[in-house]
Amino acid sequence: MFGNGYLGRAIDHGAWIFAGLLFLPLTTLTFAYAVNSMAPSGDMSNFGWPLVGVAALVDLGMLGGGRRATRKESD
Repeated sequence: MFGNGYLGRAIDHGAWIFAGLLFLPLTTLTFAYAVNSMAPSGDMSNFGWPLVGVAALVDLGMLGGGRRATRKESD
């Protein structure tokens, strides 16, 4: 998974893959999909970047939503 597999072809360094899956998992997987499946030979298609942007917003929204729910429970 971290080597020459699906994620390894999209992201060069294993530490970036680990950090991406830890902090922004949907964005990391969407980026790997966009690089490996949407364009030839590891390039990013024109639709790939907006797709990754939406995934990043969803990831950040999930983080913010969790903080908001925790804050409401403590009030």
